Amino acid sequence: MKIKIRIPFVGAAISAFWVALAGALPAAIFWNLNYKGAFQIYFVFAVVALFYMLLRAKTYGIFLENGFLTVRRGLLIITRRTFPLNHITALRTLQTPAQRATRTCFLLLHSASGSVLIAGLSTEDVKRIESAVQAEKGRENG
Repeated sequence: MKIKIRIPFVGAAISAFWVALAGALPAAIFWNLNYKGAFQIYFVFAVVALFYMLLRAKTYGIFLENGFLTVRRGLLIITRRTFPLNHITALRTLQTPAQRATRTCFLLLHSASGSVLIAGLSTEDVKRIESAVQAEKGRENG
């Protein structure tokens, strides 16, 4: 059975908000230095961040199939990471208040071969991934 998971629009938008917020600090510093174009530069950065994160979210594909979790992303250069479900050592989620309201989260997946951060997943999809990992570990143990 193959399950395909996509990042929802609202999850991508909230991720873009956090990227844009990171750009607010340099903008505030330039604003305090009386640089008149700081707001315009920040606005352009925020718009570019929003479109970049939305485009990036559209390139993500998360697949659960035959005991493996595959994360595929990229537009020009496509990267693909495959994790055996029984080798996943930890799944961590992070939710901001805005993400709790929209039922999205950041998922940090750890395994022996490395880690991957997936921004903006719905909490229902994270539960499906967690249950697939638990089912695979149950098959391995019993």
